[in-house]
Amino acid sequence: MSASDADNWFETAPPRLDQQTARAVVQANWGLDGTLSPLYAERDLNFRLDDQNQRRWLLKFSNADAAPANLALQRRVLLHLARHAPELPVPRLHPTLSGRHYCQIQSSDQTHCVQLLSWLPGARLELAEAGSDVWARRAIGSTLATLSLALTDCGTDGAPEDLPWDLRQLARLAPLARALEGNPVHALATAALTDHQQRLLPALQQLPAQLIHNDANPGNLLFDVKRRTLTGLFDFGDMIEAPLVCELAVACAYLVAVNDHPLKHAWELMAGWQAIRPLGSAELELLPALIRSRILTTLLIQGWRVYRGLDPDGGLREDYEEASLRLQALAALGEEEATESLRAACAEG
Repeated sequence: MSASDADNWFETAPPRLDQQTARAVVQANWGLDGTLSPLYAERDLNFRLDDQNQRRWLLKFSNADAAPANLALQRRVLLHLARHAPELPVPRLHPTLSGRHYCQIQSSDQTHCVQLLSWLPGARLELAEAGSDVWARRAIGSTLATLSLALTDCGTDGAPEDLPWDLRQLARLAPLARALEGNPVHALATAALTDHQQRLLPALQQLPAQLIHNDANPGNLLFDVKRRTLTGLFDFGDMIEAPLVCELAVACAYLVAVNDHPLKHAWELMAGWQAIRPLGSAELELLPALIRSRILTTLLIQGWRVYRGLDPDGGLREDYEEASLRLQALAALGEEEATESLRAACAEG
């Protein structure tokens, strides 16, 4: 990915619609009215809708650049899960008055796909904190494993092959490393890029692949602390066809601790996965390095955005700085010790 390609991808602005227009779309297509509250989204325009019947919904206007085939994949997956895995805490599509699961609108000469989804209850947790509960991390692992089973027979038509957040595309992000110059992690990033390309990518290409969620970060997870349950897994916009170990690596990357054993919490998540759908030793031994690769992906993408001045509220810089600390923590641990800790965690069950 060249610097100009990165700019084109990361600078794509969300749809620009005022709340009055959004409200009119809901009224015309779903027969609902109520109060709209804007929500953060990277490339889409999202609102929380509190309707006239005291129900809550997520209203999503997709980016005009979103591939229609990918949007169709997301709808197909949510409908598939509603039929075949209703126990999973994922959003449900609400049909329009005409019975479709989306509508389209024109705005500023652009076409946007609009969907109304169920609102998931619960609260986010600081999952990488030392005091947070083990049950929550295990619940992530077991939920992702259950999801992976449900997606086994779901078609992959529309899954992107060039998503920057796909671990197999990491080498394409190498030009973005110039944004790290002067940062202590620049040398670590360069070495990790080389190792990923020379060792990890060939190994990944030998593994079977299927559809995965690919973005189980803490911002996309909700919990009921009193009931000790995971109540929400959302944002299916980064789905790809990839080896299952990539699903684990993505989720574990956000649990790397900087003030404790770096992989202690990640292995708690892994234990939840292994209890449902155990991965083999060949896949698991790639896991520590793939966790590093996901952290590096975050570092490169968010670092580039900060470098290009695309961080008005400072949230991306926070992601970038956290990724820097996590990459350094893994480097200090060393891959040999990381692998040994993984084996020990697997032996403990």
